[in-house]
Amino acid sequence: MTRLNLASMLPALLLAATVLACTEPRADFMTRVAEDCRTGDQAACNLLKAPPNADAFSGLPNARPGTRTLVQEDLEAMIRGMSQARNAPRYRREGGSAQ
Repeated sequence: MTRLNLASMLPALLLAATVLACTEPRADFMTRVAEDCRTGDQAACNLLKAPPNADAFSGLPNARPGTRTLVQEDLEAMIRGMSQARNAPRYRREGGSAQ
């Protein structure tokens, strides 16, 4: 770009930056959901009626009481590995003898 083109675009760029900086921030999620419910959106109304601690994964097979999820199994495996590493003998690099 030449200086002439940049200088002619500067007012437009300043106007765009001012408009973007002065826009009002959006309302939070639940406020927008409440507004949608007031306008007749049934899905938004159902979301507002749902209890806040509803388990979204209650219909999945792994969510049954007494079963472990993959994350729980992975965590238990990591804890077992850390315990085994903690109990393993330690060796010095240079000498190779146990501490």
